[in-house]
Amino acid sequence: MLRGLKLLHDNGITHGDLNPNNVILDEEGHAFIGDYTFLSVREKSKKAQPEPTYMSPEQLKKESIGLSTDTWSLGCILHELCCLKVQYKLSNSLHMKRRVTQSNLRKLNRRNIMQRAYQRHIAKS
Repeated sequence: MLRGLKLLHDNGITHGDLNPNNVILDEEGHAFIGDYTFLSVREKSKKAQPEPTYMSPEQLKKESIGLSTDTWSLGCILHELCCLKVQYKLSNSLHMKRRVTQSNLRKLNRRNIMQRAYQRHIAKS
C-alpha cells in the first residue's frame, strides 16, 4: 500500500479518499489501494469529499488538498490498525470538523518518543 501511495505521490497524484474500505487485500495478504473516484492529478484540488472519519483537516475545511491529505488519512488507518479503534468517531460531522480542525496537534518529537520508549524498556528489564 505504501509503495502504491508513493507511486501516486511521485507522479503528483493525490488519492483523496484513503480509508479501510479502499484497501484491497489479495490472497497472499498484500494490500492495494482501490477506488480512485476522488483522484486528483493536480498538486492541489478541491474535488474530494471522502469518508468523513478519514478526512484531513484541509478537506474538512473545504480547502485545497494535496499530498498531505493522503498522509493524514494513512495515519488514521494506521491508528485504527494499531489501536483497533478509529481516532475520531463522532456522530455529528460538524462536531468532528471542530475536533479535527481546532485540535492543538503537537508535532511529534521523534527523539523524545525514542527516549521514552527506551526508558520504559529499561524500566521493565
